[in-house]
Parts: sequence; C-alpha cells; structure tokens
Amino acid sequence: MESWTDADQARLEDALRMFDRQGVTAAAERFAAVVRFRRAPDGLLDDALAVLARLHTKRYVALVQWLAESLLRNGLDQPSVRYRYGLALLDDDRVAAAECILRHLPASVVQSDSEVRGAIGRVHKTRYLTGQSERDLAEAVSWYRSTYDRDPAEHHYHGINAAALLQRAHLDEVLVPGYATPGAEAAALATEIHDRIAGLAGPRRWRLATATEAALILDRPDEALAWLNRYVTDPDVDAFELNTTLRQFERVHGLVDDVEPGRRLLPVLRSRLLASAGGRVVLPGAAAGDASLRRFDEVRAGLERRFGDAGFQSMSWLRAALTACRAVARIETRLGDGVGTGFLLDGRSIAAGLPDRVLLTNAHVIPDTVEPIDGCYVTFRGNDGDGARRQYPIHRVLWTSPVPALDCSLLELETGPDPSIEPLPLRRGGPDRLAGRRAYVIGYPNGVQDVCFSLHDTRVLDLDDRVVHYRSPTEEGSSGSPVFDHEWRVVALHHRGGHQLLRLHGQAGTYEANEGIRLDRIREALVARFGA
Repeated sequence: MESWTDADQARLEDALRMFDRQGVTAAAERFAAVVRFRRAPDGLLDDALAVLARLHTKRYVALVQWLAESLLRNGLDQPSVRYRYGLALLDDDRVAAAECILRHLPASVVQSDSEVRGAIGRVHKTRYLTGQSERDLAEAVSWYRSTYDRDPAEHHYHGINAAALLQRAHLDEVLVPGYATPGAEAAALATEIHDRIAGLAGPRRWRLATATEAALILDRPDEALAWLNRYVTDPDVDAFELNTTLRQFERVHGLVDDVEPGRRLLPVLRSRLLASAGGRVVLPGAAAGDASLRRFDEVRAGLERRFGDAGFQSMSWLRAALTACRAVARIETRLGDGVGTGFLLDGRSIAAGLPDRVLLTNAHVIPDTVEPIDGCYVTFRGNDGDGARRQYPIHRVLWTSPVPALDCSLLELETGPDPSIEPLPLRRGGPDRLAGRRAYVIGYPNGVQDVCFSLHDTRVLDLDDRVVHYRSPTEEGSSGSPVFDHEWRVVALHHRGGHQLLRLHGQAGTYEANEGIRLDRIREALVARFGA
C-alpha cells in the first residue's frame, strides 16, 4: 500500500475519461491510503499535486477538498496542497474558508507565489461581484496588479484581471485608491497586454482567452470575436478552461445574450463548452424561445460568413439542442409545483391510431404525484413570454405500461402547444450502437422552472433488450426526461438512477448509473396497441 504506481494513475485517468465517479472516488481513496500508510509521505508530493490537479480540471471539486483534507492530516501539510485546497473551496463558493486557507500560508509563499497571489485576488474579486464591497474591489485590483508588475511578460492572467476590474470600477462608478481614472487606466493596461500577446508566435490557449478579454476592454468586439474563435477552436482547450472563461465574461464583463458583444460571443463559447467532454451549461427556457433562436441564427450566419463553418459546427449542434428544448415539458400541479418531465412526440408517425401530438412521460410520474387528471398540467418553458407559463391540462391518458414493464404513460393534451414547438424525432435504428458514446438529457431536475441541459458525466455504459444505462447526472424531477443521442434524436425515456444499479446481462456487481427505457421498445408496444 506504500506506492502509487503507473497502473494506479492509469486507472484514475480511465475513470476520468469515462466519467466513472465511483472509479474516480476509489482512485482518490487509494491515493489517500497510500499517503496515510507511507512512513515518509513527502516523496509523494509531486504525485499528490498531479492527482489534485487532474481532479480539479475535471471539476471533482468536493473530492479535491476531501483529498486535500486527508493529505494535510497525514503528513503532506505543504503550501502547494493548501493552495489546491483553497482553489477548490473558491470553486465551491466557500470564499471565507478559501481565504482562511490561503492567508495562512507562509508569508514567504504569499509574497512570492504568483498563483497564490492570484487566488487571493480572486477571493476579493468574488466578494465584490457578490456583495459590491468597494474595499474588496480595491484589494482585488491591488493583488492582481502588483503581481502583474513583477513580471508582465509571464503574468498576463493577473494583468488582465486587474484591467477587467478597473473597467468594472469605471462602469460601476467606484473609486479605487491610486487610480484616478480607472477606465483610462484599464484601457492602457489592456493595450499593453494585448500588444504583447499579439506579438507572440502561436500564443497558448490561455493567452488567447486573455487577448479576447483585452479586446473586450478596448471595445473592439470584432477583434474579440476573432481571438475567441482561435481560442475555442484550439483542440487542447477543455471544459474547465471554457467554463472559467464563460464565468469571467458573464460575471466580470457583464455580457448578456441579447446585447452586443455578448450576443455574438456567448453563443460561441457555450456551443464549444457543450460539445466538450465534461461540458455542462444550464440555460433558461427563454434561450429556446423564438426571439432567441432568431438572434442565434443571425449570429451563426454572420460567424460562418466571416470565418467559414469549420469552427462553428458546435453552434449548429447547440441550435438543434435548443430546438429540442422547446418540446420538453414540465409536468406540474395546478399551483405550479413541478413533479416531473415529459416530451412531445408526433403520434401519427408512431402509430396510425394516435393523435397528431402526444406527450410521453413515466407512468410513476402521473399517479404518484398528482391527482389525475384534473390536477395535472404541463408547461413548455422553452417558449417566449407568457407562453412559457401557460398551463395545458391533460385531457386523458391514452396508454400506460406500469412499473416494472416499460414505466411509461402516453398523454393527450386538451389543446396542443404552439405549432412552432416541433415534436422530438426518434432514433429509428434504436440505441444498439451507442455503447461507449455520449448521451444527453434535457429536463427539469428538482422541479426547477427553467429547462436544464444535463451535459456532463454523459456516457452510454451498456444496454439490453429493454433498457439503456448511461452516466448523466440526473436529479430528482428528471423522471420522464428524453435521453438523446449526439444528433438530438430520442433513444430512451429516463426513469431512474442510483449509486448501486445492478449491471446488465447477468454481470456481477453494481455501478453508479442512470437507466432509461428504450424508445424503440416503447414504439413497438404502441404499434401493437394502436396499429402500425
């Protein structure tokens, strides 16, 4: 137990690649045990930092915190471990705890380590953005700017954060001691950073993101878009980096979808994030409304005219996802309490005896959560204005296959939703060739008001003649959600998940997974009942 081997590291990497949270947790626990039983654990410091970094990059924030705690208790109480702990706390919005960890590092480390200084700057930046404390804004600028000035050629990250916060001070009309004209000084600093990066041959991806920010501060939206295009088309950029950039754009620069330059920049960034392994984006239902889709199409057309379509295939993919969102319904009580999800299908394309439009959900959603049928309504939140809140009463249950059969109910609405809401397409060939590929879930987890994409930890694990097993982090309330393939065709009806789901095909043991009922099996049952 005293060694962390190449095989151990390989198992961790495989688990990360396959979004196997149980496997990742087991690897982290094994590493903690190796450190705990090691007589001289200092020799494991490099391995510890590598494991923490990999977990952090893949956004296992809680696991980083747990492992760092274990390492600190068991002989690896080192500043570099504490720094990683502090970063994970910041990512979890535990700002006070993060500051306590970072501020209690040795004074020599706080003075000399640029990453630690940047993290302390981030503490104050976060506090200002959430609480509007002018003191925290001044502190954040001071930590970032002083670190940048020590080595401008290397510390672009610190410099651009200082510039962005000075620009924010100018817009918020906040005085920052030592900066009489924060807007002008932000522009001067952004120009300095921009020109230095522009002179580099093949700047690394983080510098591309920095150059994008510099162009934003300098009010050069076309140039910002060009830099962003280079950034998102870099094959090495990952979901962690993209999410960090998106957060900076939205929280610090205040970009929004319906105002330039956010109107052009945010769709590019979100599209690339959604298409990345491990990417996750939560969008309000209004993002799938008619007006939003028209803006999206205008932006996409403009980008393709300027840059060609090679770099923007992910935008077409996101457009298809947004269209799918519109057909996903929130099932709720008359008072608006969410109880599950359902989705619109073209009944006539399934069986001749069905109405044009039908809604599919789980059988366990309807009888167990509402009083059918008078107390059951659906809303389509991916709609515009008042249409997003309109409740459509359920007219009748056309057909039910209870648990433990197919766990599904087919519903007919009293009146159909807006004709612009298109029924979801089905994957005709079934899911048989999807093992090992990604799966996607759209629903209303925990009864939330807006449609949510579930687009991380997504991988088809296995399937049999009735069900599909996949890793999508669905939450309570996702029952009845559609499960999609990569082309946004429905392959399954989500109906349950768990940490110890029995494996298929008689294999021994359990794993963490979600389970959906195959849509081709549901379709066969409907054809048998209502005719081909």
